[in-house]
Amino acid sequence: MKKFNKKLSSDNLHYLKILGIVLAAILFYAIISNLSIFFGGLSFIWNVFIPVTLGLCIAFVLNMPLRFFENRVFGKLTRANGKVWSKLKRPLCLTLSTLTILSLLVLLLSFVIPQFIATCADFFLKLPEYMEHLSATARQFIIRFNLPIDLNAVTVDWNMVSAWALQLFDANGQTITQSAIEIISGLVNGIVNIVLGFVISIYILASKEKLGKLAKSVLYSVMKRDKARKFISVIVLSNKAFTGFVAGQCVEVGIIGVLCFIGMLIFRFPHALMVSCIIAVTAFIPIFGGIIGAMIGAFLILLVNPSKAVWFLIFIIILQQLESHIIYPRMMGKHVSLPGIWVLLAVTVGGGLFGVPGIIISVPLCSVLHTLLEQWIIKRLEERNICHRSMSHDSSEPNSIINEMLDEIEAEENEGASSANADEAQGE
Repeated sequence: MKKFNKKLSSDNLHYLKILGIVLAAILFYAIISNLSIFFGGLSFIWNVFIPVTLGLCIAFVLNMPLRFFENRVFGKLTRANGKVWSKLKRPLCLTLSTLTILSLLVLLLSFVIPQFIATCADFFLKLPEYMEHLSATARQFIIRFNLPIDLNAVTVDWNMVSAWALQLFDANGQTITQSAIEIISGLVNGIVNIVLGFVISIYILASKEKLGKLAKSVLYSVMKRDKARKFISVIVLSNKAFTGFVAGQCVEVGIIGVLCFIGMLIFRFPHALMVSCIIAVTAFIPIFGGIIGAMIGAFLILLVNPSKAVWFLIFIIILQQLESHIIYPRMMGKHVSLPGIWVLLAVTVGGGLFGVPGIIISVPLCSVLHTLLEQWIIKRLEERNICHRSMSHDSSEPNSIINEMLDEIEAEENEGASSANADEAQGE
């Protein structure tokens, strides 16, 4: 009877697998046949979860100053006082972290926006002078190269230009109005999502320990203990790598902004502070950030002195090459515990395969894979009795253990080679 039940249960399992494959094939065919509906559903789900995603990102960034205030600034106070301070510590540190980030943003905008408005206003005031200078330059160019162009015959009928603009607006008025409404609606939705994301991040950080315990309990309930521990260790390692990446990116952005400001002061470029702030902010955007910052800076300098705009572009290209090939790999490698050459390769390969998202994720992902590879190497060496963790007493870093193991193997090989040479000399 037991054999019959086992056979029946194995047959049922086999039929369930076949049924699962059939249902998966039907589902795949339905998705392929209705791709527009499928992607529409994905877009709807993504729009619903945008505030949650923003909340997680904001919480990740705010967690760095929060840990600094809790562990460094108020660390001794936490150990010296009891339950009262333990209840007040998180709200106080969270408030200080939020005020710190907002103060930096307000300070940055207070530098950039007023100077940008003043520069644009000055440009429009000097626009007739610029047009006259441009006309004189064009005349000199025509005379120097003896071009068959009569500038006196070239006139602009501004009434005709105005009539053309009005006609264009009348013909496309509905489209322009609809586009304006979509832009305003997108801005409003973006502001609402940011506010909701900020509120969600506050709730996440206020109870991050409870959420962490809940996530661990879920993992231990659905996975075996060893696999759950390995999974948690990978999550901790990934968090450390991404935290180091963000910290390194902030430091690198500060360095590029300071170097840009010093260089602009040396070469006497106008709007040194404003342009340096713009270069530093746009440096957060991989690949295209440097181009965007250079174009904005060159445009602002062009409004004041066109010749210096060209020299500024040459200066910023040299600075960005220095930053991309020397400063960035070294700085990022230090913060993510990854050699500089690996950082450079990760950025190159990640950007080539997946574009901007690949550049953002490649460095911390490569750091995690590098650490896991080192741990796997040590485990394999221990299984083969070549390396032991007791070899490194003061450091638990995998790289240190591997280096000590290699040094020991090289020492043994050198001793073997020297003894062989000694035996050969005695034989002779």
